[in-house]
Amino acid sequence: MFTCYVVDDEPHAIETLVSYIDKAPGLELLGSSTNPLEALDLINTSVHPDITFLDVDMPQLSGLDLAGLISDRTAVIFTTAFPNHALAAFEKNAVDYLLKPISFERFLNSVKKVSVQLRAHIQNPANDHIFIKANIKGKVTRLNFTDIVYVESIKNYVIIYTEKEKM
Repeated sequence: MFTCYVVDDEPHAIETLVSYIDKAPGLELLGSSTNPLEALDLINTSVHPDITFLDVDMPQLSGLDLAGLISDRTAVIFTTAFPNHALAAFEKNAVDYLLKPISFERFLNSVKKVSVQLRAHIQNPANDHIFIKANIKGKVTRLNFTDIVYVESIKNYVIIYTEKEKM
């Protein structure tokens, strides 16, 4: 299940995307906004969507600018009536670029593209571990981040606690 958020200054465009999200298997709508500044605040603080559908041309803050501020937290799919912003969108790490009016088939293809990328990231996270020098001199131990319970700092060194041991 992938969570979604929609940002567009046109309510009818939001309605279309919300209906598509409701019909698509494996998607859950977290919310929507016609105000990009409100969306920025929510995505930075409380709403953590896997996918954000983002209009390009909006007042106060363009979708391109908003994408630059959130694309490290969410996959961005642009939805716009303007084909001339595609290059700039992909420079902001957009996963896809949908031209309005958006067909349901094109929407599903875009979601499929994102889901392949998200699943690959979940299955093979780039930075899921570290190597540390542990208690035995010259020995290096691989430590998965998910195994760390907490880290204690003592002056110029740290103790890492796992369920089984401390290092």
